[in-house]
Formats: sequence, structure tokens, C-alpha cells
Amino acid sequence: MEPATGMMFVWIPGGRFVMGSSKKPGHPNYDPKANYEEVPARPVQLTGFWMSVYPVTNKQYARFVAETARAAPASFADRRFNDPVQPVVSVTWDDARAFTAWLTTSSPLSWHVSPPKPSGSTPRGTDGRYYPWGNVAARCVSRDLGQPSDTERPAVVGHTPAGKSPFDVHDLAGTVWEWCLDVWAADYAKIQAGPVDPCHQDDTHGELRVIRGGSWHSEPRSLRSTFRSRGHPVLKFPDLGFRVVCGVPRQLDAH
Repeated sequence: MEPATGMMFVWIPGGRFVMGSSKKPGHPNYDPKANYEEVPARPVQLTGFWMSVYPVTNKQYARFVAETARAAPASFADRRFNDPVQPVVSVTWDDARAFTAWLTTSSPLSWHVSPPKPSGSTPRGTDGRYYPWGNVAARCVSRDLGQPSDTERPAVVGHTPAGKSPFDVHDLAGTVWEWCLDVWAADYAKIQAGPVDPCHQDDTHGELRVIRGGSWHSEPRSLRSTFRSRGHPVLKFPDLGFRVVCGVPRQLDAH
């Protein structure tokens, strides 16, 4: 557990996995629902990292606002979105980066925190599953596993444990979309990122950033582990938040 915010983390082991999807039957990670932005499937090597069990919550983000005097998101004034243990929403990519910079300096732990890289290894696990919970589609995790369909708001974090990933990361799909570190590229195989820890993050022109995971009103195909979308860094939506990762040795006591 991170002492400054109470944020819980789990270790995602490093290793080799197949990133993306294939539209060719019989090929690894074949998925007839795949978009062309997800292809080709290709092997990559990842270094192990810590990932927050849940998206950043309103309570955690409120501490950041209080200590930095950064403007609070509009969602804090909306009763549909301001429960302390709901994911924070209506935050920009720059807000997410500012939060992680604050956490890096304010935490008593020695680590560097950032939004996740959109590799897809965390929701897919080692078995290449279509969704974090398996291969069977659900219209929305929040709805089908307990969130009423007429609420038009995200569930509180951890509300749908049946939808957790193989590494015990919760709310990766069907709660809120999540900002990622990468610059968007329609053909991710052509961006300047190698086969080890691929992440195309350098940008000086405010380019589009990757978002992933789908939200409470997304269709099933948007909840798939390989699905990628994008947003301009200054956008704020009531179904878009973020979670954090940190790259420190396995010996960190996360609990």
C-alpha cells in the first residue's frame, strides 16, 4: 500500500506475450472483432511493474488537489460522480500526469509513477483472453455484475470483483476509460517503439493519447483487452479517468 494515498498495488510480472490482435484465422491472438488499429499481433517483452489495483479515486485525487491547489474536476460538484470511492473522472491527460508527478515526489516510497503503457498484458494475462475476466462478452461489467443499468455513472471501485484480471487488477474494463502514457498511432506496429517495453510517449505537439478499457456504457467490443481508442490531452469526459503504475523492484511491499 502506498502510504500517502492508501493506494493498493499488485505486481505484474515481466515476460514475453503477444501484443495486439490478428484478423487471420489460425494465427496467434486471432479475433474476428479486431479493429485494424490492433493489428498485427506481435511478440513483445515486458519488464515487471507495479499497477494500482483500482483506478485513482475521488478521495485520492482530492488530496492531490488540496496539496497542489490544482483546479478540482467539474465532476466533484456532480452527485453522480463524486462518491469518494468512485473513480475520478473529467480529468485531462495533463491532470493525470500532474497527479503522478505529485505522487512521485510526495510518497515516502522511492519510485517513479506514471499512467500505464497500453501494452494489454495486464487484462489479457498469460492465456490471451479477450476480456480481463475471460472470453465471454458482457455488455458492461458494471451493469452485468451488479451496477444498475439506469444509473449512468461508474460503480465504486472494486464493485465488480468477478471482472478482475488474472493478476487481480480490478475495473480494467467497463468502469471508466483510462488515459495511457502513449501517443496515439493508428498503426502501432510502425511507431518508434521496440520489442522491449514498447511505449511511444515522446511528444511536444499535444498529440492524441491512447485511452483504454471502455466505460459503463460501452459496447462489448470496446471492452476487449486489445481495443484501443484515443483522445486529445485536454479533453474531459465523465467516463474517463486513469490509474497509475510504478517501476520499482519486486521487493516493494505493496500490501
